[in-house]
Amino acid sequence: MNALLPDYRNSGAKGKERLAGVKKRGRPREFGESGPNVDNQIKKIFRLALEKYYLTSNENRLTVAYKRILC
Repeated sequence: MNALLPDYRNSGAKGKERLAGVKKRGRPREFGESGPNVDNQIKKIFRLALEKYYLTSNENRLTVAYKRILC
């Protein structure tokens, strides 16, 4: 019965960070263009935006923080 189940414990590298290269990581998109690879610069922008709009004493919702980041 369990022969058809995927062996998830052996997939990926849990806890290891992937390096951004030229080729896009992850599953290829079926429709549309592929997005950018997330590198350290993009991670820094996300972290700063989350600290400014989401992780505050106002306890904003994530949707509100997302809208403020886009403006």
